[in-house]
Amino acid sequence: MPKPSVLAGTIVSHKGMNINIEQLLTMLNKRIEALYDRDHTVGHAYFTRIKDLKDEDRFSELKTVFRNKIIPLLEEYFFDDWQKIRLVLGDNQKPKQEHQFVHEIGREEDLLALFGREHELDQYAIRSRYQLNAAALDQPDAYVGIYAAKPAVTAG
Repeated sequence: MPKPSVLAGTIVSHKGMNINIEQLLTMLNKRIEALYDRDHTVGHAYFTRIKDLKDEDRFSELKTVFRNKIIPLLEEYFFDDWQKIRLVLGDNQKPKQEHQFVHEIGREEDLLALFGREHELDQYAIRSRYQLNAAALDQPDAYVGIYAAKPAVTAG
């Protein structure tokens, strides 16, 4: 089982922001466990190399880990269910779109344009499309937003 405590004190600093790797892994795994199961949580070994690197090399390694290991692993776990991948990454709670690893790029073409007037299909039955936002890998806020996301406040 993952042991995020192995990563205690592992900080990746970039552009004046500190990314706490232990907190990041803990939150990823809480969400994976809630949406899938405990047996598919992400192991701490993906991030242990970061601990041994010089401070100036850590952010580059974190980007590599996300691009080549974490995101492909989430794709495999959730069978390309990008909405769940967005939830695991906290993208739905990040106020700035540029900090979201996965963007919803809209629904398929309008049903009227596709099928004409008498289609009897529900507009909500059309699947959303998603696109990986590779630019987010360069944004330290994207990583911090995984564990420090600010849920929307509702009036009440």
